[in-house]
Formats: sequence, C-alpha cells, structure tokens
Amino acid sequence: MNDDLKQIINLILIESRNILKELRDSSKEMDVSFYGHPPKSAIVKYHDYFDENGFKIGNILAAWKITLDDIVCIEDLTLEPTTQPVDRMYYKEGRMLFAIDIWKEKIVLEWQVGPRYGRGFTYNIETSAIGINIIRDKILWVS
Repeated sequence: MNDDLKQIINLILIESRNILKELRDSSKEMDVSFYGHPPKSAIVKYHDYFDENGFKIGNILAAWKITLDDIVCIEDLTLEPTTQPVDRMYYKEGRMLFAIDIWKEKIVLEWQVGPRYGRGFTYNIETSAIGINIIRDKILWVS
C-alpha cells in the first residue's frame, strides 16, 4: 500500500470517528429516554469498489473498530457490529463502510447507526503542496 493511500485511509478513519463524536455530542441535546443513546463504537470496513451512487460495494479489504478515543485494526474481516439490543433508534455499535476510486479522486463513505438512521456521502480527495485532504462533496442517501 503506498503512502498516499495510507494517508487517505487515515483521513477517512478520522472522519468516521468525528461522525461518531458528532452523533454523541448532538444526543446531549435530545431526550435520551425517547431517542436512546448513540453507539460509542463502530466497525468500519474498507471495500475495493463502489459505483457512482454508492449502492454497489465490492469486497472487503480491511476493517477497523473505532471508538470515541481509538482506532484499532481488525484482523477478522467478517466481524459484524453488535446490533442488539437496539436502544430506541440506535444500534449498540455502528456500521460504516467506505471505498476509494481507482484514481484516488473520490470516496464513498456510508454509515448506519440505527435501524433507520444512516447517511451516505461522497468526498473529494484533494492533493496540494501541503498534503492530502478529503472534502465532503454531496449526500447520496439518508435513512
């Protein structure tokens, strides 16, 4: 794996952790007795392919478990997040997946943190003299 790809994957994992943190922070303003508690962790899977709409995803290349404080590589690529028990609108552990196009220009990042609570986005990969950055481009789907 080349250095640019490693850097892009690291940025995606940080973005995934930030999404998890944002969900936790936004829940502080909600009635948890009604909505429940967002997950404190998620399984993130890296896939080798996606179509332009983010609906067809390829094989799993790598996986990580992210928490609010840590990112750990998972050796068992078949590991599935714990979805039971569901805490109102949230799973116990979130699901995230991403794929990077072969030209390293676009990313599809999708997350599902509850039975009906998830999002799919595209990101642009920008390279400059300063380094590589990922910028959220557009939303693909909402559940």
